[in-house]
Amino acid sequence: MNAAARLLAALDHTRLEAEDTAVTISDWCAAAAAGARPVAVCVYPAHAAAARAALDAADAGEIAVAAVANFPDGEPDPGSALRDIRVALAAGASEIDLVFPWRAYRAGDAGAGMRMLGRCREACSGKLLKVILETGELGDLRLIRELSAMALDAGADFIKTSTGMVATGATPEAAGAVLECIRDRGCGGFKASGGIRTLEQARIYLDLADRVCGDGWATPAKFRIGSSFMLAGIRAAIDIR
Repeated sequence: MNAAARLLAALDHTRLEAEDTAVTISDWCAAAAAGARPVAVCVYPAHAAAARAALDAADAGEIAVAAVANFPDGEPDPGSALRDIRVALAAGASEIDLVFPWRAYRAGDAGAGMRMLGRCREACSGKLLKVILETGELGDLRLIRELSAMALDAGADFIKTSTGMVATGATPEAAGAVLECIRDRGCGGFKASGGIRTLEQARIYLDLADRVCGDGWATPAKFRIGSSFMLAGIRAAIDIR
């Protein structure tokens, strides 16, 4: 399978626009289903029902609905995150992209992160939990490894780099630190997100996963790319329009 096809199979096609409505989300999901398909769409919890209904109506039930939680600020109180998760799961989402309270952790409050992870992992029982670390804001590779290990030990299924709502999103250096932690602990998956707009940018992270974790590891069960911009380019690259 060539790189474009592998990236399509790993794409979390994302739409997180404040002005969206159920109609715009439905139309966007219909377009995502009308051709070579991503593995998931990623939306706000309030739009999970519209996304699921539109995909099912397009006979695209294999496309998962992912919803963000505690997004984008990563507040330390788990209450808001839990509300997001409950709304999303009740509406048909099967994956949750949770922002870790990274500011609190960086300020020395490790307990906030542990509480958030424990309660949200329980709420996501049986569903995929991706934990967003906001690695571009953390900067320190030691801290990124530390938080990756904490999240994996608390039951995260994936470590995700960024919300895409800050100045620095995914970087190869941060991705390498996360992937090394995943490899060394023998568990978890990786999602690169934040500033990834082109096939060439996405290939950096696919190649890095192949180098760090080995050929054959970066399947959709372990490797994702989050982007709002890549679907058309991937379709063009594999000559599907």
